[in-house]
Amino acid sequence: MVPIHVLLCRGDDGEARLRLCGGEGGEARLLLCGGDDGEARREALRLLREAGLDVGGFAHDLGNLLGVVLGHAELALDALPEDAPGRADVERIRQAAERGEALSRRFLAPGRADRPSPTDLNAVVEETARLVRPALGGEVELDTRLSEGLPAVGIDRAALENALLNVLVNALAAMPDGGRLTIETAPPEGDERVRLTVRDTGHGMPAEVAEHAFEPFFTTRERGTGLGLCSARGAVEEAGGRTTLASRPGRGTSVHMHLPRAR
Repeated sequence: MVPIHVLLCRGDDGEARLRLCGGEGGEARLLLCGGDDGEARREALRLLREAGLDVGGFAHDLGNLLGVVLGHAELALDALPEDAPGRADVERIRQAAERGEALSRRFLAPGRADRPSPTDLNAVVEETARLVRPALGGEVELDTRLSEGLPAVGIDRAALENALLNVLVNALAAMPDGGRLTIETAPPEGDERVRLTVRDTGHGMPAEVAEHAFEPFFTTRERGTGLGLCSARGAVEEAGGRTTLASRPGRGTSVHMHLPRAR
């Protein structure tokens, strides 16, 4: 397999561009960091097929496997009484499988540029918090602060859920000894964007590290991939939003996703 990374990025001038860089370990990787140019996406997939990686086929097969997981989860829910121990865990498995299926469908339609349906931001936060809370243990306290009366945001729901989950995973990794994790929503301000903030009380980052935080494959963790924050930013930028980060060593990190209002 040809060692190649195919990155689809959007420059400051708004143009979508492909970036190719050498891979490691003989792997071909795809990262779509923003941009909704259908022709550029198709070109990225063509390059990957030449490199020996059929992303469409992979997404199709993954979707099939997740469909099996989803089907068995629904069967288990049908068989379990409402008050059965473990029913809530099976429901979370079903929800996670549904989200995975939705993400795989995005890879099967790389050239589609349909306007996303309006998404309820607070509902996404509440559902994601329910999904991750059982995995936190007793060391991390999760707090949600949701502003009422927010307008719907113009971003695909599955993309937003995945972006939020990626940011949460990074925040949790920064708090190995526990701490407080806060998810906050705020109404539009001068730029008419709705703000979604994830704030942790972890070890934070010095300026020279923070400035690279959104770069693909950049990580300071031994087992990190360096894709989580880049993927989150890509999803937000693709919808017409922007992502910013503030961090101080010993004080934690805040990631702000500024989301466009639905049209």
